Amino acid sequence: ELFLIARRSLDWSDETSARFCTMMGAVGTLLLWPGLGSWLLGSDIVTILLAELLIFPSIRTTKSIMDAASVEFAMPGTSFSQEHCLVAQRMFSFTLGRFATPPLTRWLIHDYGRLSYMHAQLCLNLMGCVTIIKTTQAFRYLRGGSAPTRI
Repeated sequence: ELFLIARRSLDWSDETSARFCTMMGAVGTLLLWPGLGSWLLGSDIVTILLAELLIFPSIRTTKSIMDAASVEFAMPGTSFSQEHCLVAQRMFSFTLGRFATPPLTRWLIHDYGRLSYMHAQLCLNLMGCVTIIKTTQAFRYLRGGSAPTRI
């Protein structure tokens, strides 16, 4: 709700909203830094919870905006159809997201510690930021805007 109120009052486009949310997720990952919570607040629990509060809603909002845009630009009868998009999303979501991620996360934290986990999360989130920026540039171009620029 808070994001929707801010988005309406600032008159943000879908592209700006998606970019802001994905960057908030990346910034939230830095709160997972071991010892940061102890240094700032006396306990890491608060910063871990705050990181969750920033990361997961940001990812969900960005995904919703990008899903809506993918429906807008779907081309029936091609490999860029809504059906192919759903199959790809389900494959990655159910295999990687729900099956492989929990054991990989436990292994990474157990063997290498929270700092390595934070670095892995940060790398994934930064790759997501670049993907969202490039994708929103393409969407703007497809909607009749200026040509995408190189990052």
